[in-house]
Amino acid sequence: MTGTATLTEDQARTGALADALDLEPIAYKLMHPHPGETAMTLASADQMVAAYRGFLKLCLWYPGEPVVPSRAVDEAWHAHILDTAKYAADCDALFGRIAHHFPYFGLRGPADEERWRAAYDRTRDLFLLHFGTDLGAGRSPGCHVGGSSCEADSGRVCVKSCVCDPSGAALERPRPDRATAGQDGCIDCGTTR
Repeated sequence: MTGTATLTEDQARTGALADALDLEPIAYKLMHPHPGETAMTLASADQMVAAYRGFLKLCLWYPGEPVVPSRAVDEAWHAHILDTAKYAADCDALFGRIAHHFPYFGLRGPADEERWRAAYDRTRDLFLLHFGTDLGAGRSPGCHVGGSSCEADSGRVCVKSCVCDPSGAALERPRPDRATAGQDGCIDCGTTR
């Protein structure tokens, strides 16, 4: 996957870190789901993992911007997170910290949904620019497609993503009194750079 963007030295260096990650176990997990779930082919799993690797690169290259994965990228991300030890080690190698998965971006009212949509559109543009890949519209009915990463001015870092029930419908919005979000929409994950 190549796009038209010229990488900076730092982007090339950090992109090489993402390329060096062994994500074969993630592809294996995608091909061997829980009983009752549909398995995917090796080709499909490899495509999903390649797009997920692109997502990780964008999170590295644009730490101050929300980076929103497509539904397929989010599925690969979930498979990675399930192997907690590997996910922690891989995140440490890439980010120097865990990239937390926060499930409420876009679900906290109309203004938050609009910020999510704008962030997803920006992510689509970045995927096209850097990798020559279109993530697709990704605005599936009833639920937004995935998460984002963001870094507040204070150095708080969090990663956000979609919550859907098995039917694809969005789950009930979280109660505002149970989470403290800053003006930027980030919730303090307790991690700093």
